[in-house]
Amino acid sequence: MHQRYVELRTRVKKGNQVELQLPADEREAPRGIYMLWLITNTGTPSVAEWVVLR
Repeated sequence: MHQRYVELRTRVKKGNQVELQLPADEREAPRGIYMLWLITNTGTPSVAEWVVLR
């Protein structure tokens, strides 16, 4: 199993929606299954969600 940390660019949209931008180079975040956490400005992580990059 490989682990990696990929920081994504974010943009807050209306209400509680957030838009995430993946790296342009697929080698930085290859296709696969990831756990996604959102972290507040104070460093508090959310509950993780499983996401699939295709």
